Amino acid sequence: MTTPFANPITGGQGALLRAAIKSPNFSIANQTGWSIDKNGNAYFFSVTVTGDIIIASAAGGIFIYDGPPASGDLIYSAVGQAGEDGFGNPVLAGETSYSAAGVININGGVQMIYPT
Repeated sequence: MTTPFANPITGGQGALLRAAIKSPNFSIANQTGWSIDKNGNAYFFSVTVTGDIIIASAAGGIFIYDGPPASGDLIYSAVGQAGEDGFGNPVLAGETSYSAAGVININGGVQMIYPT
């Protein structure tokens, strides 16, 4: 069987033949683009998954939203320092879950009222 591609990136059992496939703007130093390496490493900077989970965004953390990311839709964050996500939601340091009622769970147990 012949392949319709003159230069396939995978062969045999789907193994990556090249050292890596990557976007034209891939740079570890600048944290841009993406790369999937033959050795098993993969780099994706500012990834958005189905519009509901953002990992390693410009705000530097993990953010999960109830629906499309927007102001008021943040339900979980894991960040090194307090601030705001990219949609203006206040974010507390550490692992925090948020609810519409303003109740948060910080780092696995502390419950308190979050000012809305």
